[in-house]
Amino acid sequence: MLYNPVLAAVVVVWLVATWPHFRTALTLPSLGALVVLALLANACYSAAYLVDIPLQRSLFAIRSETPPRRIMVDRNALGPLVG
Repeated sequence: MLYNPVLAAVVVVWLVATWPHFRTALTLPSLGALVVLALLANACYSAAYLVDIPLQRSLFAIRSETPPRRIMVDRNALGPLVG
């Protein structure tokens, strides 16, 4: 749970520290392209669930201390907030 906030902080610090370099690159048209790329990345990340969910429900799934449904719910609930 700590990884994503730390990663976001590193990116923000890096962006602020090297702002003159990014000033010419961050324009309104490039922001649109960045949003499209972020949506495509999110779609690719979500596509992994097409394999993950059936495997979790299969007879070959290894049961752990944490129920798989709880893990799936946590991923789905927190994914859009941090991803």
